[in-house]
Amino acid sequence: MSRVLCSISLPAALVGAWAAPAWAQSPLDDADVILSVQGGAITTGRVVLSPLGEQAVAPERVFFAPLNEFGSTANPGFDSFAGTFAAGSRVGFDILQALRVWDGQDFDRVAAAPADPALRVNFGPLIRFAPQTDQVVAGILLTASGGLFHNHYSFTALSQAQPPAEVPDPGIYLLAMRMVSTDPAAGPSEPFYFVLSHASPESEAQEAIDWVRVNLLAPPGPAGCTVADVADFLGLTVVDGSGPDGIL
Repeated sequence: MSRVLCSISLPAALVGAWAAPAWAQSPLDDADVILSVQGGAITTGRVVLSPLGEQAVAPERVFFAPLNEFGSTANPGFDSFAGTFAAGSRVGFDILQALRVWDGQDFDRVAAAPADPALRVNFGPLIRFAPQTDQVVAGILLTASGGLFHNHYSFTALSQAQPPAEVPDPGIYLLAMRMVSTDPAAGPSEPFYFVLSHASPESEAQEAIDWVRVNLLAPPGPAGCTVADVADFLGLTVVDGSGPDGIL
């Protein structure tokens, strides 16, 4: 078994969350994308638990989003600690490129009608669609009440067949996004990814997630530690089961 050497430098949000006062705040939704602000930019992460069950945040940029039988999901959502953003500022997402389709090997193919679904993202009546060609689509900004942002958008795969099917065929899709804010102290995040799976085996979805980690995220190295590496280092349990893996 190969082992990757990784020099762990804990991000400021993780160090801050590890301090005792952080546990007095409202608990984070452990299924969500956790938003922090570090070095003037938004970062994405996920909840990890200490041996005592306390919450901290480890960096993460790929998230699994299983669609239900109707091709829709509102999970993961987005959450943050109170005071992460300037009170009254607005936070949301941009879609960075066309929806991609997993072909069993990679995500190189763009979703196209009529075989592939269109992807709709909405918050109530506010609606965006993933573009059909690679371009940035400005997303839906919502108010960070009291500097806290906790919202769930709905992601729905819509059949493009004619006549449209009630639900799209099984498949695995890749949505690339970044988080943005009107808070001048919170610049855009690095790209992060939702791997959306509809009626596909979990093993195939895991292969797709692994491909994203290897091909689209920063390679392992001093600045490229994974959430599992951080979990190993701190003796944490990652809530969704993605770590620790015992290899540091």
